[in-house]
Amino acid sequence: GTRRSALRSSSGLWRVAPPLAFLAIVAIIWQLGAANAHNILLPTFTATVSAFVDIVVGGAIWEPLLRSNLTMIIGFVVSAVIAVPLGLVMGRHLFIDRAAAPYVSLLVVMPAAPLLPIIVMMIGFGLSAGVLLVMVFTVVYIVVNTRAGIRSVDPRLVEMAHSYGANELNLWRYVLMPGALPAIATGLRIGLGRAFAGMVLAELLLLSSGIGLLLLTYRAANASDHVFAVVVVLLVEATLISSGMRRLERRFQPPSE
Repeated sequence: GTRRSALRSSSGLWRVAPPLAFLAIVAIIWQLGAANAHNILLPTFTATVSAFVDIVVGGAIWEPLLRSNLTMIIGFVVSAVIAVPLGLVMGRHLFIDRAAAPYVSLLVVMPAAPLLPIIVMMIGFGLSAGVLLVMVFTVVYIVVNTRAGIRSVDPRLVEMAHSYGANELNLWRYVLMPGALPAIATGLRIGLGRAFAGMVLAELLLLSSGIGLLLLTYRAANASDHVFAVVVVLLVEATLISSGMRRLERRFQPPSE
């Protein structure tokens, strides 16, 4: 038992050591480069860390961050409610898949920027516009992965279930949904990452009521260290979201043989 726990500790250390070493290298290069650049728009690493502590401990970041995340959460939840059933139906019924596939493919390759003027003309600026932009970023990736999950179910299992007299409801309950869950979880993970990107873009270009307003305030005051600190907060949040979703995704993965 003691040896096994020691091995786990050693394995955990080796997992975190490379990222920490890379961060240390980046911090040193950042500090030396900014100190020698003598540019008021480029703060040093230590100044950014100090500003980070200031906005986190002082609380200046929390209310804007909550407002921005509200846009992301609403957009992601609505996207999941729409995209998961659509992906399931597309994966199961060929006719619906053929009808919807061209539009799904279009959303995959189409950048979001050209849609911004259309969104503004449709519903103006505000929370609804931000939620819609997040949905544009998110929906298609959940649909594609959910459809792929249904398509990946072994047809022999479906035939076997039919041979035992399973109706459509039981087929979904015992065969299709369990087989598609890993792909659905992957789609939700990717979708949440896309929702975060949509939230940031919405704040910078549409809303400017949360993080976007805070960035504009610091930029107007020439507080570049605080601008960088806000960006660091966003990077930390993105890392936590990605890590949390990967852990959740692993729960739905089939056990390795």
